[in-house]
Amino acid sequence: YFGRSYFFFMKAAPSGEKVVGIDLFEPGETATQADPYAALLAHGARLGLPVDRDLIIRADSRLLAAPAITEQCGKVRFFSIDGGHSLGHVKADSALARACLADHGIIAFDDAHNPLWPEVTVGISDFIRENRGGFCIVAFSRFKAYACRLEFRGLYRRVLMDSPFLDCLGKEEAEYLGSKALFLRVPMRNRLLHEAFLRLGLPAIAERAFCMSAAPARKADRDD
Repeated sequence: YFGRSYFFFMKAAPSGEKVVGIDLFEPGETATQADPYAALLAHGARLGLPVDRDLIIRADSRLLAAPAITEQCGKVRFFSIDGGHSLGHVKADSALARACLADHGIIAFDDAHNPLWPEVTVGISDFIRENRGGFCIVAFSRFKAYACRLEFRGLYRRVLMDSPFLDCLGKEEAEYLGSKALFLRVPMRNRLLHEAFLRLGLPAIAERAFCMSAAPARKADRDD
């Protein structure tokens, strides 16, 4: 829409990696939302991450076939779903993601478990049940769920457990629709310290506080 996740992927992607964005880019209700596509281009210029217009698909994702994406970038390693939040949208987007995905690919569902968008959670559950034996949820957080093919669950679980970049996260194993998944969470103390230092005008210290290594989960933290 305005490119926040899109630019994150562009920043994180290695040189030469292609990042494809899909959106309707429909105008919103406020003046700042009048032309989301123009805003996307302007944000890219400001961030030093110019948008490759050939890799932006202005379309309803429910009407897209997989070749519209794979002809641009090949099989997809990471497919982020953050479009329409109705059950029909989630089912269509997850089917499109599955058709585009590389064997080792990840599908990331936004707004999973969000009480404001209950049909997203239903759509994720339907996707896993309909692909039982093929896909599983390997990890989830408060509002994200990450699916992969079952044969790669062990690999991604080891990466999530062992990566030093994720030491700030608490990690607990949970049963999720027939397989073991890791619940990833930022400990409450990290979030409180982050917010406190931000309000004091100390963003560098706030970032360090947010990224402090997580201690073993305490019962008081598990509701986070």
